[in-house]
Amino acid sequence: MDKSQKKLLDFLNKVKKVFSKDFMIYHNYYIIPGIESSEKLDGLVLLIVNDKYREELSLIFNEKKSYNIESIDLLKNNIENENVSDYYNEISDSEFKLPYSYDDDALIKTVLDDVSKPDIVWNKLSDNKDIIKIFFSDKASYELPIYDYERKKKDTITIGKELFPHISEKNIDLLFFTSKYIEDIDLYMTYFDFRWDYFQMICRYYSIPLNE
Repeated sequence: MDKSQKKLLDFLNKVKKVFSKDFMIYHNYYIIPGIESSEKLDGLVLLIVNDKYREELSLIFNEKKSYNIESIDLLKNNIENENVSDYYNEISDSEFKLPYSYDDDALIKTVLDDVSKPDIVWNKLSDNKDIIKIFFSDKASYELPIYDYERKKKDTITIGKELFPHISEKNIDLLFFTSKYIEDIDLYMTYFDFRWDYFQMICRYYSIPLNE
């Protein structure tokens, strides 16, 4: 096995920590969960592939097409045996969309627009007192203080380490968050942005306000 194949397998191992079985990939750039993987997630999760891994993905995927991968494990096994064609299938770009199990039919563009607004305020998660101890030693939930800039109001939501499959004590400094109150449903919509060597992971969760 050459260096590029090893690098590709390393990348797929990281994807598997987020999406347990199946996933879809768009032009070797965006990755979202398949139906089975999405059923084990508590919210929306989108991966944006780091440019330095796109070349390795091109060993098996055409960068101008989209694919559905039915099993990460079978794909990995067959990369080792240099026979991967049975474990993914090409799909149209229009079929690359979030599975039905999400709370709505949010498109990739919607997510990217939300997190790219010029007035958005991002906060570093690790700046919160005791979160490292609570997450990694106590293995408990954490009551996260947030601030709604539109309403100019402080509030609190509950989060748990299980929401962030890749987070460790060594890399938690890479995780940022921003929250917005959605009046129609009386919930906070919180985006978490984790920029790792392998990919950027954007997560969106809805939470009940604890201080109202």
